Amino acid sequence: MSLKWRGWQSRKLSNHAIVRSAFDLPIEQQTAINETFSAEIDLKFETTPDLVSGIELTASGNKIAWSISDYLTSLEKGVGELLKTKA
Repeated sequence: MSLKWRGWQSRKLSNHAIVRSAFDLPIEQQTAINETFSAEIDLKFETTPDLVSGIELTASGNKIAWSISDYLTSLEKGVGELLKTKA
């Protein structure tokens, strides 16, 4: 699984973040994600259907995201570059 990094920088994060997913995450998964960040970050969970089976974490204006759409775009680019080298 690859992650698409969008402007993630190593700077001080605020104490709150938003986790968006294409569907409602079960409470067990929300709890596991909360435990991963400990009590350091207050997480808010949102549903965003246009992520197409994806998930993203946004904090302090930075975003880490993965979705089928991003994966397919990356795959298409990689195959295109491979075909160019073979030609």
